[in-house]
Formats: sequence, structure tokens, C-alpha cells
Amino acid sequence: SRCRSQSRAMLLRCAVLLTVVVSTALANPPTERSVGVRWVSQALAEAMMDFAPTSDNNPKCNLHSSLYLQGLANSTLWAVQMLDSATLSVGGLLTGDVYALGHYDQCLDVYVPETRLRGQHCLATMRYAPSPAVYPQYYAPP
Repeated sequence: SRCRSQSRAMLLRCAVLLTVVVSTALANPPTERSVGVRWVSQALAEAMMDFAPTSDNNPKCNLHSSLYLQGLANSTLWAVQMLDSATLSVGGLLTGDVYALGHYDQCLDVYVPETRLRGQHCLATMRYAPSPAVYPQYYAPP
């Protein structure tokens, strides 16, 4: 279908872009300007460290997310177990591996009786596209 072919084209573009980034990084030794450059998977992992879902219509979800972030800040075992069950380091980006499922059983095993907080496995969708200023060819028609 058209949607599937567009999705494959998008994955191919991402793979090409990432290949260019990696080969450029490998070909050019680090300089003062490039020392602070981060790999995409590193940026995603850092973003996931502080991520907690929120809801406009579910106050219980917001409360549990707040408790989770507090638990992480205090290194509470159940919060650390939830974080550990998540997929923080995304691998396989260059080959188009777009699914990172985490550790399902470990996530569901989390339960906090005092707050009735229970781990729930969720699949998130992330869309990645480079800045047009950095990579204008990405947006050029095929």
C-alpha cells in the first residue's frame, strides 16, 4: 500500500542519513567543535531518563507519574525496576530496527501496595526527522 511504501522510504532516508552521520564522524577526528556532538540513540536515552506519561483526563496517571519521578530521584527500588525494564539504549537504528520492547515481565511485576501503583507495558511511537537547516536534502522530493 502507499502508506507502507512511504514508511519504507522514510526508514531508508533515516538509514542513509545515519550512515552519512556515522561515516562523517569516523572519517573526521574529534575537534573542539565536535566533542559535544551526541549520537541519536544517546539523546533518546537521556530523554527517556526523565520521561513520565501525563494525561489531560486521568489524574491517577499524573499522580503515578509524579510518584515514579520522585521514586527515581530517591532511588526507590520499584522506580528503578521500572526504569530498568524500559529500553533506554536504542540499537539497530542503522538497519531500520524500529521496535524496542523493553522487559515486559519485569515491568508488569512492579507493584506498590501503598499507592496501588502497578507497572504497565506501553509501546511509544517516536518520529525522528533532521532539521531542514542541517539536512535540507532529506526533505527534497525523490
